[in-house]
Amino acid sequence: MIPEVPGNDIEVPYTKFQYVEPIRDGLWQGDILDGNVLRGVLEDTHPKLCKGGVIYPYFAVLTQSCDLVKRDTKPKAEYLTLSVVLPIRNVLEREADRAAGEGTTRLGYCTAHKLAEIQRRFERLINNEFPPYFCLHVGAHAPFADHHAVVLPHSYSIRAEDYYEQCLKAKCAQLAPDFQAKIGWLTAYVYGHVGTNEFGDDEREILVKKFVTTAGIHKAASKKELESALQGRTTKDMDETTLKLIQENLDKYDPCEELITAVMGALENLDENVRKNPPMLRRKLERSIRKFTIAKT
Repeated sequence: MIPEVPGNDIEVPYTKFQYVEPIRDGLWQGDILDGNVLRGVLEDTHPKLCKGGVIYPYFAVLTQSCDLVKRDTKPKAEYLTLSVVLPIRNVLEREADRAAGEGTTRLGYCTAHKLAEIQRRFERLINNEFPPYFCLHVGAHAPFADHHAVVLPHSYSIRAEDYYEQCLKAKCAQLAPDFQAKIGWLTAYVYGHVGTNEFGDDEREILVKKFVTTAGIHKAASKKELESALQGRTTKDMDETTLKLIQENLDKYDPCEELITAVMGALENLDENVRKNPPMLRRKLERSIRKFTIAKT
């Protein structure tokens, strides 16, 4: 669990654009269904979901809207696909651990560059650009008081002819048309891949190592090795001012390669005029190191 830290009580933006008032005479892609109302349906079709009396709080309809339109008394689709909706914290903990390493959320702390990766993932999630999730924000016509997320691969099918009406009764929220299109695009992205033969885990690990080596990336095993690598840099890669500043600070950090990561990140987008101006370059590097120090404390 993520430790309670200052900031968990931040007042979040309230969306007025993700949902519309639910239309009760039909289902649309992205409709949110109340899991408790669906309990009877799930006990009939997927009894393991109700084992021990526990059930997911919400489900989302993934079936395309065009296949949900009723013709005579039944929809075009033979089956309805429902995906699990989880409280956002479950997803955030999972993705934070994936980005920064297992146990990060239990500890509650990580390095600055790992935190940056976590923040990038969360930003993509907020913008609904992070398959396999679709983020459901708090807002007008939302059925919950906190954010949730549709976990698109975690889905179940039920016969449309038998259970359409029960799903309609369980409907508690409807996405705005543009968000219906967005969840449809994400669903197609997740499920629409072409099946091919893939490398096994061992073969994939060998290829990853090969690609890392080809990219010229090396992890310094010790401070001495890192210093040797720095001394081997040409003036084209890194001028003397840069090298001196980094080497002056090597003894202050452990692991020392994190300092290099922070400094080199700051160097990436420096203007050429700054590189040729040692005092200006030094000031920028010092600011980068100070930011790195604050992030680690």
